[in-house]
Amino acid sequence: TLIRTDPEKAREVCIQLSDFLRYSIRYGEKEFVTIGDETEHIKNYLEVEKVRFGDRLYYEMDLDPELKKIKILPFVLLPLAENAVKHGVSQMIGRSELKLQISRTRDRILISFINPYDPESPAVVSSGSGLDNLRRRLNAHYGDKTNLHVTRKNGIATAVIELPLEKT
Repeated sequence: TLIRTDPEKAREVCIQLSDFLRYSIRYGEKEFVTIGDETEHIKNYLEVEKVRFGDRLYYEMDLDPELKKIKILPFVLLPLAENAVKHGVSQMIGRSELKLQISRTRDRILISFINPYDPESPAVVSSGSGLDNLRRRLNAHYGDKTNLHVTRKNGIATAVIELPLEKT
């Protein structure tokens, strides 16, 4: 449909989708990726979703440039972004503002994904396996040095991952 209505936009989306898929193939077998690569991957994912949701989806990434070279497990951010879209944006009538924040303390990396949700809308049927699988992967690698928690309060969902700042 987009090819007929907006060929230039269709071209952009094809490039973003191919970058998204290329990342999945290239980095799927790697033990670690940089935070910079992960955030670019999420940007491509959200740009493709913007075609689906239009002006209803707005996102912001707040990332200290010094953290871009820090290495983390691959595909840590994707389940958070997918959940924000599935349980937030898709359930909202108006504009949804998603925010990805990545910061550090002295010895930890804090990754937060914040999105609105409609407390009145029926819950989306979900197996919950995305976050469970992520939690298992984080625990398998970082042990008790990691934490993943999700809160939902006053129409705002916040998923936070805490990782140790380690040399890889």
